[in-house]
Amino acid sequence: MTLLTIKKPTVEYIRPPFTEAHITIIEGDMRSGKTCTATARVVDAYFKDCFRVYCKIKYKIDCEVKKYDKSSRMAVISYKGQKKLLRVPVDYKMWSPMPIFCNYHLFGVPFHYIPSFGIALDWIKKGTIRNAYLVLDEAYVGLSARGSMMELGRAFASTYHQFAKMQLDTIIITPMARQIDWIARTIPTEHIHCSYNSKTYKISLSIRKRGMQGEQIVEYDARQYWKYYKTGEIVTQ
Repeated sequence: MTLLTIKKPTVEYIRPPFTEAHITIIEGDMRSGKTCTATARVVDAYFKDCFRVYCKIKYKIDCEVKKYDKSSRMAVISYKGQKKLLRVPVDYKMWSPMPIFCNYHLFGVPFHYIPSFGIALDWIKKGTIRNAYLVLDEAYVGLSARGSMMELGRAFASTYHQFAKMQLDTIIITPMARQIDWIARTIPTEHIHCSYNSKTYKISLSIRKRGMQGEQIVEYDARQYWKYYKTGEIVTQ
């Protein structure tokens, strides 16, 4: 399987080393906005890094992008302890070297398509997937709790603990967390439950983070992310 070729830019994708694995489980009922939420997470991260690259090229500064609005092309950045508001010109083509590996197709951002869970595991073992975002939809298909003693389940279980060293932001999408391997359920640093309101087109998120008490409730408009993926795409094994 050949990876999608992305032209290597002059600005590298850099971030502070992980102190722990970044693993998010997203669960919810059918049509609750799970895939949309995962897509929103990686798309927002990608465009924030696009703005970081813009600041690096245009102003020769290494900044942290706090917020970015895709429609207005405006961002709040933090540089040398100060926050600034900047806008990207309309004629500037946004791009980032941030790698995204996903087992469903994304649109509007460059990504590497993962055609099966077996290939995902192979790429992880070979070090192909490193310092990247890894999104696994319908994770119960490849990481089934019932099938956790199979070769694929055992191999993933042994690999989870190395995700911090690999600098992987991993998003696991499943209808119910108990459907996937118990190790995958116990080590996530973030757990998100989704619900969708078909009248307002908004997705509500109940977010629990490791080491923090209580839940954070977040709501966002799903329509802004529909163009980045196909809701009816079937994920293969």
